[in-house]
Amino acid sequence: MVEQALVKNAEELKPKFQVASKEHHTTKRKVAKYCNTNEFQFSKAISGDPAKRSQEIRKAAAEILGIEI
Repeated sequence: MVEQALVKNAEELKPKFQVASKEHHTTKRKVAKYCNTNEFQFSKAISGDPAKRSQEIRKAAAEILGIEI
């Protein structure tokens, strides 16, 4: 139940990450690099992967892009 809520919340964040990336004139690859990960793992994280590492990536990316999660 809790895991489903985390996935749902993460899926709702994907558009926020996309808009913030465009506003900052950056790409997923650059944000992934700042989060010390690769583009594949970053995409997986913002798509709602419930893994602990993905949660850490979402948090780091949100701080970089200045969005609230």
